[in-house]
Amino acid sequence: MKHFFVLLIILCLIFPFRVLALMSSTNYTIFADSFDSGGGYSVSGTYALEDTFGEIPGIISSSTYTIRGGYQAMDWDYIGLSFSSSSLNLGVASTTAVKSASTTVTVTTDHPDGYDLTVSAESGTSLTDVSDGAVTIGVEEYGVAVSGSNASFANDRGIAAGLNLASTTQSVTGVTTTLTFKAAISGSTAFAVYTHTITIIAANKL
Repeated sequence: MKHFFVLLIILCLIFPFRVLALMSSTNYTIFADSFDSGGGYSVSGTYALEDTFGEIPGIISSSTYTIRGGYQAMDWDYIGLSFSSSSLNLGVASTTAVKSASTTVTVTTDHPDGYDLTVSAESGTSLTDVSDGAVTIGVEEYGVAVSGSNASFANDRGIAAGLNLASTTQSVTGVTTTLTFKAAISGSTAFAVYTHTITIIAANKL
């Protein structure tokens, strides 16, 4: 019997800032500023309107930055990330079965453009990455499959930095994505305890 690895998932929570610096003390934080001469708020039964005087509103962007004009655009977006389990044990490997273990990721964000769930880093000694879309009995392979309404893929993929796991294009509350890690070995797989540490981030889209 070959002893199989424990998979550790490191949880990260990212709050991407749209400014270069924060003004803060022990009692306050000013994360953005705006040069304006006035503005107002109007509301009726069917609409709400905010206006700004003194600063051109709108969105200016390129491949490396986004500028949102007007103080209304400076709301500090929230994103929350949680895992049902941060440490998975796939048990003792076998040449006659695919071993698997799952964790459920829950994300909430009020950002109107949604978020991306991505592998930002990975390290450790793992098995050969799956490359044909399916971890197969009797073949040394290791990978992850994703399920849920926002999953980026459903087949088995090798795990590497930059792998997008899930994505939305709008704000979400408590949306869940299940990550299922799978492994199989061949008769020539070396006897060892295999470990793999993965850093996963959720980030609001710019």
